[in-house]
Amino acid sequence: MHAAQGWLMGGTPPAGSGGSYQFTIDAVCGSVVATQQFTRTVDEAPAFTSKARATFRAGRPGTFTVSAHGFPAALFTAAGSPPGPALPPDGVLTVAPPAHAGGSYHVTIG
Repeated sequence: MHAAQGWLMGGTPPAGSGGSYQFTIDAVCGSVVATQQFTRTVDEAPAFTSKARATFRAGRPGTFTVSAHGFPAALFTAAGSPPGPALPPDGVLTVAPPAHAGGSYHVTIG
């Protein structure tokens, strides 16, 4: 009788390696081979890659693309933005500030 052998997969994935990875492991005993496929998922916290500032002109519509990397992909929300904004999950902030809405606005995107 043989004791079952085990294998422990471990380690620290490098930054920027978030994603799903497929691999195969073969167990061999003499001439008998057992093969099994596995999927390893590496979650990575989102981090912004876009600029921290954008300038829009009063009375003119404009857009600013918010971008981030991570896995799974980030979804965006905005709070405290100027009048007339929309921030869909794709991260393209659309603003159409009224003609008399000049000033500085602080926007929190999460």
